[in-house]
Amino acid sequence: MSIYSPIEKSELDVIFIRDLKVDCILGVLPEERIRAQTVICDLELHLNVRDAAQSGSLLDTVDYSALAQGIADLLQRECFYLLESAAEAVATHCLKPPLRSVCISLSKPLALAGNGIPGVRIVRHRL
Repeated sequence: MSIYSPIEKSELDVIFIRDLKVDCILGVLPEERIRAQTVICDLELHLNVRDAAQSGSLLDTVDYSALAQGIADLLQRECFYLLESAAEAVATHCLKPPLRSVCISLSKPLALAGNGIPGVRIVRHRL
């Protein structure tokens, strides 16, 4: 069951960040616990940008530069065993007003030695 009425959901806009690369400790294997590896984070931030568009003020929207730096700091500071745990931490970090929901994709481009890129995508809503 959605937390949005059909009208409210259709009025949400998207600010996105693609290909945010961060080196962090992430994985369950012993070698993954001692050496940082690159993860790629893609974000979709759902909110209404009408006020920001009219005011031209950063106070009415998301400072995506500060948000990206905060995510990088979080991923570098913490150590995660699973992509799922890291994605959940990123979503929790992001999901503050004015955001209504977020879609976070995290991937480990070098995890499968050139035979694909594993990742996880989660969607979280603010009530």
